[in-house]
Amino acid sequence: MEKTIQPMLETFAIPTGLMAGACAVGDPIRVLPMLFHLLWHQVLTVDLRFPLSESSVVSPGREYGDVDRS
Repeated sequence: MEKTIQPMLETFAIPTGLMAGACAVGDPIRVLPMLFHLLWHQVLTVDLRFPLSESSVVSPGREYGDVDRS
């Protein structure tokens, strides 16, 4: 799972569509659970004024700088 975090943080450092970013990191079946975990913990964020969908724009959240990237 740790191998997924760093590429995901790099991918979403620039606001990117949820599914496009997940596919860029790897197999969505493997990547999406970690993506949702990072969203839940506000490492990454989406605008929840709109329904969450594959085209939702994911960007760094308020906890982004607190992640251990080693």
